[in-house]
Amino acid sequence: MKRVYLPKILLGILALSLAGSLSAQAQSVTLQGRLLGNDRLPLVNTNVEMRVQVLTPTSPRCVLYEEIHTGIDLSDSNGLFAINLNSGSFLGSTP
Repeated sequence: MKRVYLPKILLGILALSLAGSLSAQAQSVTLQGRLLGNDRLPLVNTNVEMRVQVLTPTSPRCVLYEEIHTGIDLSDSNGLFAINLNSGSFLGSTP
């Protein structure tokens, strides 16, 4: 009978350890990309401002979440950027 309970106990320990690791995850998502100008060349040696919005999928579009990232330095990055969502200035949302 002891062998029947062992798998259940191990499964319970595994579930508890996974639940703990999931709750310890960071509350942000990294958005990466490359900014190109109208000439299709990378933006370089400039600072940019990015506004990120999460919109409803259907019309009329409502802003569910919005934040802004300022002073993103593209010097020596060949237009590449990486920002962490939920770390910019929160601009609000509409219900």
